[in-house]
Amino acid sequence: MSQSLTNAPTTTGNRPSTQTRTRIDNPLRKNLLRAIWIVAMTFNVVLFIAGFGELIEGTYARYAGVYVSPDPDGIYTIIQTNASTNQAGVRVGDKLLAIDGIPYADWTPSDPTAESAVFTLQTPGQPPRDVVLTRTLLHAAVSGGIQLGLPEQVSRIYFLISEAVLVIVCVVVALLIFALRSDDWMALYIAWALVIAGLASSHAFFNVDLPRVPPNNIVHVYGSFAFPLAMLAALYFPVGELRPRWSWIPVLVYALGSPLMHVLAQFPIFISFGLPNVLIMTYVAGVIVWRYRHEFTPIQRQQTKWVMFGLMGYAGAMVIRLSIQVASALLTIDQFALYDFFTRPLEIGLLLVLPVGFAFSILRYRLWDVDVVINRSLVGGIVTVIVIAIYAAAFLLIKPVIESLFGQESSLPPLLFAAVISGALFTPIRRSVRHIIDRRLYGLRFDLNQVRRAHELAHAHVQAHVNSLRGGAPAQPLKTPGVYSGQTLNGWRLRDMIGRGGMGEVYQAEHSDGRIAAVKILPADLMLKPEFTARFEREARTLQSLDHPNIVKVWDVGIANNISFIAMEYIDGDELGDLIRRDGALDPLSAAQIVRDVADALDYAHARGLVHRDIKPSNIMIRRQTGGKLRAVLMDFGIAKIQDTTASFTRYTGSNAVGTIDYMAPEQIMTAREVDHRADIYALGVVLYEMLTGERPFKGSAAQVLFAHVQQPAPDPRTLKSDLPRALSQVVMRALEKDAANRYASAGAMASEMI
Repeated sequence: MSQSLTNAPTTTGNRPSTQTRTRIDNPLRKNLLRAIWIVAMTFNVVLFIAGFGELIEGTYARYAGVYVSPDPDGIYTIIQTNASTNQAGVRVGDKLLAIDGIPYADWTPSDPTAESAVFTLQTPGQPPRDVVLTRTLLHAAVSGGIQLGLPEQVSRIYFLISEAVLVIVCVVVALLIFALRSDDWMALYIAWALVIAGLASSHAFFNVDLPRVPPNNIVHVYGSFAFPLAMLAALYFPVGELRPRWSWIPVLVYALGSPLMHVLAQFPIFISFGLPNVLIMTYVAGVIVWRYRHEFTPIQRQQTKWVMFGLMGYAGAMVIRLSIQVASALLTIDQFALYDFFTRPLEIGLLLVLPVGFAFSILRYRLWDVDVVINRSLVGGIVTVIVIAIYAAAFLLIKPVIESLFGQESSLPPLLFAAVISGALFTPIRRSVRHIIDRRLYGLRFDLNQVRRAHELAHAHVQAHVNSLRGGAPAQPLKTPGVYSGQTLNGWRLRDMIGRGGMGEVYQAEHSDGRIAAVKILPADLMLKPEFTARFEREARTLQSLDHPNIVKVWDVGIANNISFIAMEYIDGDELGDLIRRDGALDPLSAAQIVRDVADALDYAHARGLVHRDIKPSNIMIRRQTGGKLRAVLMDFGIAKIQDTTASFTRYTGSNAVGTIDYMAPEQIMTAREVDHRADIYALGVVLYEMLTGERPFKGSAAQVLFAHVQQPAPDPRTLKSDLPRALSQVVMRALEKDAANRYASAGAMASEMI
């Protein structure tokens, strides 16, 4: 056996190590397992093809929605009816004695084209009676399509596709897993379980409308044990062990629960609405969550998230199916047909999440993207359910109104009306759901859309202070001057607007004494808030008091002409980000020198209670001194503090409220965590990684980077630059610890361990 996953080294990217304790090395056992799996899969596929053939032939007919269950003494009792059968005099609890004069135990449908049949029923304590029930040759979804004006053939194709697509996807995923992981018994077990789950969700497998045909009894027996075995697979995953060891017992009770089901058959809601399935799935999910919290490694947790994502989809589909069962008992046949038609795509879509989640988990593909997928799936799923509910309610409410007003039956006008209503409410519903999911459920400081907009601004706009603080040729002015051009603020005459950022506009300015500066202008509407003015002046004076050779000098800050501004000196040098983009990765000695300079600046400010909060290469200017030695100067120290002041008095959702997500510490992302000077150490670790490798440790969309900072283990820079000294790599890894307590106590301590 190979190395256990729990002891396997953590690797990075989307292709972590595939070592698991469930891999089989013995060739004989490996080939035997493959043969057994192929036989089991062939049996499943044959069963589905046979059942699907019956669906195509239309032998799945029902008699107006009557469902029966055998008593222990062999007498069949009606356990579910609907509005139509209730009108015909059928009651839950009636005994079904015969159909068309033939005892029900011996009856088979001799004439598939018959449109009705005589049911002989007996209510306990009363004489038998005959009831004529209409036989429907069409599935409810097909009838619903016909009611909406679709051709019968199109409606049939719609139904058949919906029945087949999940099984086909599950089989394809199973074959993919077999092709890539056929030496792993856990992977093959999961692949088989996926197909069973797909079959169990199809009418073709169990053929529920002909429950007493002898071959179908075998199918039911197989299904009764196959489904619990599929649930057991989720308990074994991903390490191939049952923990707690007794966790299989409830699944065994569920598998052997047929006698109990007969006892509970007198409670139709319990059986017909599938509550036993819901309960066992809830139990399995609970065990997985417990193991996730107490036992799993980071990679196993990401695998488990994909599994939970799949089970979430399956559970959602079961809720839809439960609602269909409720609807079949409460609605007329025609109403139920429409309900089935509209909910079927949603049910199938949720079911498809199951094979996708397990496939990504087993193959360990894009493990660190699962948080973004779950987040957006929750938003999309909740919004979809709400919008569909609004759509259905609007349709059902307006349809009788339109028919009474115009005296004709037509589904098109109410459908259009319902579409307009649900479409108008879609955007505000989505916005509210996103806010609740991101802020309340995930505990993020920002909505993911807010992060995305800030991320786009950071990469799309040239940073104003970078343009203005570089030495050499002055920044090129825009074609049109800014609204503040020509004004003088405390002796600084504003020239051309040279940029625009999240905090407002930036102007090139010259003081009366000849100094050239970059003057940042904060949003004018904040001047209307006296509380902001007082706070801004207090924070700005603190910035002006900073005096350190590695911190850019803030010459002037204040408010003049009702304009808040910050004036900073020019730096004769290059911005670190441009240096990396132009020359690639820096040599370790140069990177170490830059870190030492930045660390000196950070320690100086941290000792005065200031946290930068926005350390990044574009905020680090590099001066080349005599002899080629590099000297780093940190810019915008404390500007993030003023940005927080701005954000607290505005409803901005740009980069001023978010910062630069590429370099943000986990505690800056999560609302439940306190932010202190160690957030700057984390950001400096990201900058060091980028200097040594030429790349940032986490890449992707804004949401992917955000979740990576919170959850994904920091990658070892030696995976990109194998010649880096181990000691230097360890400095990076410690600076990038998720838990702030495990990082360096100070920036100076980090720099002292550099080369």
